[in-house]
Amino acid sequence: MKKSFAALTTLISIVLFFGFYFFSCYAAEIGYVSDYFKITLRAGPGTNYKILAFLSSGEPLEIISKQGNWIKVRPLNSKYKNKEGWVLSRFIIKRKPYKKVADELIEKNAQLKEKLLQLKNELDNVVKSQKELSQQLNSTIKAYQEIKQKYDSLKRECTSFLVLKRKYKNNMKELNKLKLELNKIKKENEELKRSQAHRWFAMGAFVLFSGIVLGFIFGRQKKKRSIYYS
Repeated sequence: MKKSFAALTTLISIVLFFGFYFFSCYAAEIGYVSDYFKITLRAGPGTNYKILAFLSSGEPLEIISKQGNWIKVRPLNSKYKNKEGWVLSRFIIKRKPYKKVADELIEKNAQLKEKLLQLKNELDNVVKSQKELSQQLNSTIKAYQEIKQKYDSLKRECTSFLVLKRKYKNNMKELNKLKLELNKIKKENEELKRSQAHRWFAMGAFVLFSGIVLGFIFGRQKKKRSIYYS
């Protein structure tokens, strides 16, 4: 991660360097005091004119006009208060001085490092959030699996319960059927008992009646015999 961060920073610095370099080369009518020089800004195009200011290396200048080896310029730094003057053309370059470019790149590089540090912190926060979400997801998956296991177990128990309930209903149907048959048999048995009782009663009455008749007959015969023998 650190190596990638350093490589990315170096690459951005190089791109910015060449970008500023090519842009400065094609900027219209803008010049700079050349590297490592401090030159004089004079009131006219010659060394005999009054020195208006000293310009440091890298100072940006607006080029107004040219006359021989001299260039009329206006320093763009606000501290010169739009003062115009003349400088030797050999001390003016169209590109930004390397020191100025380097300073700007250093500043840009510092800004980029700060930005990259912010992005890294944001990335760390995102990674942390992802870890927390991953832990929550794992916990959710685990809870789901536990609930599913309980559901499957309950489903099996419910299936067994339904089977037992179905068997119970079938057994109750059989039991009710047997009860009906038993009641029918009891009823038939009672009717049979009553029928047999009637038969026995009729038979007893018949036997009793027969006995009475026979007794009467035998009594008469006995009576006749006693009269005959007397």
